[in-house]
Amino acid sequence: MDPLESRVREYLQLPSYRPIKFAQLAKKIGVRKPQFEAFENLLDRLVHDGVIRFSESGRIESRKRTGGIVGTVRRTAMGDGYITPIASTSPPVKGDIIVFAEDMKDAQDKDEVEVRLTGRRRFGDQQIAVVERVVKRATTTFVGTYEEDEYGGFVRIDGRQFSEPVALDDPEASGVRRGDKVVVEMLRFPTARRGGEAVLKTRLGAAHDIGVDTISVIHEFGLETEFPEAVLEEARQVAAAFDDSDLTGRDDLTGTTIITIDPADARDFDDAISIDQHEDGSWTLGVHIADVSHFVAVDSELDKEARSRGNSVYLPGRVLPMLPEILSNGLASLQADRVRFTMSAFMDINTDGEVTSTRFSNSAIRVKHRFSYEQVSAIING
Repeated sequence: MDPLESRVREYLQLPSYRPIKFAQLAKKIGVRKPQFEAFENLLDRLVHDGVIRFSESGRIESRKRTGGIVGTVRRTAMGDGYITPIASTSPPVKGDIIVFAEDMKDAQDKDEVEVRLTGRRRFGDQQIAVVERVVKRATTTFVGTYEEDEYGGFVRIDGRQFSEPVALDDPEASGVRRGDKVVVEMLRFPTARRGGEAVLKTRLGAAHDIGVDTISVIHEFGLETEFPEAVLEEARQVAAAFDDSDLTGRDDLTGTTIITIDPADARDFDDAISIDQHEDGSWTLGVHIADVSHFVAVDSELDKEARSRGNSVYLPGRVLPMLPEILSNGLASLQADRVRFTMSAFMDINTDGEVTSTRFSNSAIRVKHRFSYEQVSAIING
């Protein structure tokens, strides 16, 4: 560390330091006019390194360390970030933590970051912090539209996360054309002071081509389109072991009139209903949900994959199921005329439409008929 930087840092760390302007700081630490250019360059570097910041009035504020906090950042449309500390943060942080756009460095939405509290507050308990470093990227892959200008090729990333286009390295080598949807890998994330830089991974096709929008969504959100072989093999094993004649521990409802109501083009059926009217005019409504847990053991390969995916994703003309189709569209789907295992909820309803009691059971059903919404609407409307 050069002597000038050492003097600046030592002075800024004094407990008595209060924000002052450039000329005042120069005078305090003995910087003469011939050294002003070097002093300015030093301050610019200290701003970039997060050691100091300039207030709106031009005063130099010291960012004294108060301990690093690791958390997840959520960026606003203005570029500021709110930090959610990880659960193990000790002591717990009270109030919100905000990082202004100019102090975000190259952190992006959902990144895990380490921040440093400045000791300043904004509103009430809202504490102001600066990003020290990115601990873990949420993603480095993005989808956007390729464009060109006189300086070269660039990508406008989909969504609102990046307000400025990102420069693209060597797009000519890939045959990409203006208006193409592309997948890029970020080489250098943009900051408030510097543009981003990316490299092309995949050309998806022209933005107006049929199906490109769906493929773009899959890449943008990192959706899995295939299952690992270990997951598929486990699904095949549990399917082979399924015995629909063994109803041990289940209420046998296979003789009850039970129906499904779904879109006409539905492929998986996860709920069904039954209804019975009693002599006193009351009703019992049964709701029967596919018992997926019968096939998915805790911490099995299927369980881990399902937890990773979280849910099935329905896209135009395509479904990315949470579980392999042998289960999602097969044994765990309440198809007509097939014995299927379910979790049933029964609600007793009086003549005033009030639920008077409920009960639950593990069950086995056989759907008698599959209805579409349109068919049911026609029946209801006469």
